[in-house]
Amino acid sequence: MAAIDRGVEKVIALSTDKAASPINLYGATNLASDKLFVAANSYVGERNTKFSVVRYGNVVGSRGSVVPFFKIRETGYLPVTDETLSTSYQKLIREIECLFKKVWPDIRV
Repeated sequence: MAAIDRGVEKVIALSTDKAASPINLYGATNLASDKLFVAANSYVGERNTKFSVVRYGNVVGSRGSVVPFFKIRETGYLPVTDETLSTSYQKLIREIECLFKKVWPDIRV
């Protein structure tokens, strides 16, 4: 692993929330990739390299976000799933700032 050999302190893989509970091949391959990436932490030995994965979902303004649908339907009822649904939205710039401040050697959603 080049990052370990070169003494890189932090290596971050950006992933998708589709890997959290995969329902198709796309999500399953992302999950496998995330787990393999984090498993690299067991190969660093005495070196300080940390491997982390950050999963994003519902980034405001991104393609595939649900936010445009909510903007279209500012009034009225828009069923998403059910009353027990809870979700979060990230602002892209905030998430980028968080990446540069601190990285954990595991998977963050």
